[in-house]
Amino acid sequence: MAKIDNNNDILKKLLWLLPSFLWFLMTIKLLLTKSPVDGDSFLLNLPYGDKIGHFGIFGILTASLMFSFCGGKFFNNERKPIITAVLIIIFSWGMLTELLQGLLLDAREGDFWDFVADASAGVIGVFCYELLHKIINIVPIYKKIEHQL
Repeated sequence: MAKIDNNNDILKKLLWLLPSFLWFLMTIKLLLTKSPVDGDSFLLNLPYGDKIGHFGIFGILTASLMFSFCGGKFFNNERKPIITAVLIIIFSWGMLTELLQGLLLDAREGDFWDFVADASAGVIGVFCYELLHKIINIVPIYKKIEHQL
C-alpha cells in the first residue's frame, strides 16, 4: 500500500509542475526563434519594449514555478529552498537564453540588459508571490477552504 501512495504522490507533484513546464515550452518559442512577434507590433515599438517583454515572460515563469513548487509541496513546502530553487532556475534560464540567442540566432543577439530584465522579474515575482501568499493567509475564508481540502 505504501508503494502505491508513494507513486500517487509523485504523480501529484508532476501534475503541479505541468503549468510551469508548459510555460517553459512557450518561453522556448518566444525567446529562441528568429522573430516570435511581428516587427511592427505594439510592444516592440514601445521604448524598451523588448525589456518589458522579457520581464513579462520571466515574471509569468516565476509565478508558475512558485505556484508549482508551493502547491506540490516540494522541499517539504519550506520557503527558503523553494525560493532558492526558483531563482536559480530563473537566473540560469535567463542567462542561457541570452547566450543561445547570441551564439545560435543570426536575427537576434544576446543582450546583458535582457538578462537583467529576466532576473529582475524573478526577484520581483518571488517577492510579489510571497506578499500575496501572506495577504491570502490573513483571510479566514481561505483558511477554511484550505482546511477542507
